[in-house]
Amino acid sequence: MIYLVIFLILALGTTSWLAWVNYRRYVKAVEYAENGFYVYNKFIASLYNKFKETLNIMNMIDHRGSFKADDEVGAAFDSMKECIDELEQYISRYVETEEEK
Repeated sequence: MIYLVIFLILALGTTSWLAWVNYRRYVKAVEYAENGFYVYNKFIASLYNKFKETLNIMNMIDHRGSFKADDEVGAAFDSMKECIDELEQYISRYVETEEEK
C-alpha cells in the first residue's frame, strides 16, 4: 500500500513537471510564431512599397509613354504592374496593415 502511494505521488509529480515543461515550450513556440508572422508581414508590406515606388519612378521617367509602347520595356512595365496588383490583393486579404490595428 505504501509503495502504491509513493508510486502515485512520484507519477503525479513527474506528470506535473512534464506538463509544465510542455506548457513553457508551447508559450515559446507561440511567441516565436507571432514574431515571425509580424516580420513576414513587415517584409511583404515593404516589398509592396518598393514595387509601387519603382513603378511610380518608371512612370515618371516615361511621361510620354514611349517606353511602354516598346515591346521589351513594355513587357517589363506590364510585369511590374501585375506583380504590384498581386501583392496588393495578397496584402488586402492576409496582411494586417497599420490602419486595421
